[in-house]
Amino acid sequence: MFNGVVVYGETESGFFEQLEDNLITMHLTHYASELLRRGFNDEAELDSALHKAIGALTRASQPVVKHFREVYVSEGPAIKKDWMVSELGYRLIIFNADISNPVVAKLQVELLANHIS
Repeated sequence: MFNGVVVYGETESGFFEQLEDNLITMHLTHYASELLRRGFNDEAELDSALHKAIGALTRASQPVVKHFREVYVSEGPAIKKDWMVSELGYRLIIFNADISNPVVAKLQVELLANHIS
């Protein structure tokens, strides 16, 4: 307190930033690489869809950091880049993937059918 006024310094600011980051992280429930195991052809297909999904959020003036976070994971002796994504981010990747891949087309239809039911 300074002259009867509560002053929030860097300590409190850091606390609130960490709290916000923890809340965001709780909603990042998927790895983008899961889609490779579900039938995306390769990392290039996934990367293209992921960047289109990020672009969609950006153009819709939505905070990308709430839905996508770059992470590094250990795969045996190698370290690979991946993305932690929210449920919305995951669905946006699927909907921005190339439907010439029949697995992608099926995933898109399943997501919409589950939403309608």
